[in-house]
Amino acid sequence: MFFLVLTQFIVVGAFSLISLYVQGDMASQSAIFGGLVYCIPYIVTRLYQNKQGADTASKVMVKACISVVYKYLITGALFAYFFKYTEVHLITFFLGYIFAFVVQCIMSFSFKRN
Repeated sequence: MFFLVLTQFIVVGAFSLISLYVQGDMASQSAIFGGLVYCIPYIVTRLYQNKQGADTASKVMVKACISVVYKYLITGALFAYFFKYTEVHLITFFLGYIFAFVVQCIMSFSFKRN
C-alpha cells in the first residue's frame, strides 16, 4: 500500500508542478487537492480493512462493505469541502483525481502479475 500511495503522490505532484508552470498557483493546488480527494479515502479504508478482527468469511465481507461505505462518505465529504471552502480550478482538480485513479489501476495490475 505504501508504494502505491507514494507513486500516486509522485505522479500527482509532477502534474501539479506542470500545472504551476503552465496555469499558475490555483491550478497547482487544485491538482494536489484532486489527488488527495482520491488518496485519503483509499488510505483510510485500507487501514480499516487491515485491522484485526475478521476471522470468518462473513465478517470479512461485512468489513469490506463497511469500508466501501466509508470510502464513499469520505470522498463525498472531501468533494463538498473543497468545492465549498476552497477555490479550485475544475479541470486540474479532476485531472489530479483521474491521475491518482489511473496510477492505482496500473499499479494494481502490475502487482497482480508479480
